Amino acid sequence: MPRRFSFLGRDLAVDFGTSRLRILAPGEGVVFDVPSAVAYDTRSGRILAYGDDALRMRGRTPPSVETVHPIKEGTVAEFEIARWLLGHGLAAVCGPSRLNRPRAVLSIPQGGTDVTRRALADTCLQAGARDVQLVDSSLAAAYGAGLPIHEASGAMLVDIGAGSTEMAVLALNEVIGCRRSTVAGDAFDAAIMDHFRHEHCLGLSRSAAEDLKIRIGAAADSPTIPPEKFPVHGRQLRTGLPATVRVTSDEIARAVRRPLLSLIDSVGQVLDGCPPELSQDLADRGIVLTGAGALLHGLREQLEEATGLPVLLAEDPGTATVRGSGMYAAAYQTTRKERARASEVRVPENVAS
Repeated sequence: MPRRFSFLGRDLAVDFGTSRLRILAPGEGVVFDVPSAVAYDTRSGRILAYGDDALRMRGRTPPSVETVHPIKEGTVAEFEIARWLLGHGLAAVCGPSRLNRPRAVLSIPQGGTDVTRRALADTCLQAGARDVQLVDSSLAAAYGAGLPIHEASGAMLVDIGAGSTEMAVLALNEVIGCRRSTVAGDAFDAAIMDHFRHEHCLGLSRSAAEDLKIRIGAAADSPTIPPEKFPVHGRQLRTGLPATVRVTSDEIARAVRRPLLSLIDSVGQVLDGCPPELSQDLADRGIVLTGAGALLHGLREQLEEATGLPVLLAEDPGTATVRGSGMYAAAYQTTRKERARASEVRVPENVAS
């Protein structure tokens, strides 16, 4: 593109997940990163807060105020709220001018339906992007994790997000086999809430369960977590009064055992469906974990024990998808510049055709 038109927009990578909205600018890194939560008044439709401020309002507002996540399990659950939040993010990065509308590379769930793909693309366009390129999130996460998926040998990725987990075997920039499961970070939070409800008659909020999972949560006995007991605050279900119990990481491991086994079973099904030619590749390279849910203590060791394969945790796994999408955005940017330079070449008139 000629320099005089460069003000028309920049290239951005967008990862709009259940838990967080991340926007990356090639060459700059992640420039916008907030929880994808919005608090709004159901009577007037007015947006009251977003991100961390919206999460802090949960459970502390009148019945007319709701805090929602507009993206659930890779689909648009609240279209207008999703459009507002993404538009706010794009404006924060690019400014409010409509002349500065960006081109966006948007990651989408692997195997998503045409309806899902169209809804996510429309959301991005109506939020302010002037062009949208869709990329499968499994491919984006694999690129962000540094997997050499352009080669003929296979590699396996398990991307554990908040609303869903994507498991994919990749080779030659294509998905050879995949599976999508709703067992992910939110399922672990729900399991912790159920455990305290049944074992301690204690009601926990979802944010409290998530905080507990992050602080001392474990998929198995973990030497990195001190063995002492930690206080957990909630509401006593019999009396309705505030109460505190003390638990160890071992108890959290028992709480998340059921969804963890379901997740491991799904990984095994993907491995069972792999072509025999790829088995040795996976034995050599193992499985790479991405997504914030992959940070659960002991998860890597549990997968290694269950599959018999080496399991590696990607560097900064929570941002692998948006970093991989940023590589696609940088590639599109380079391609456009090359085309622009080619268009500026002129053949002298005195050269015979």
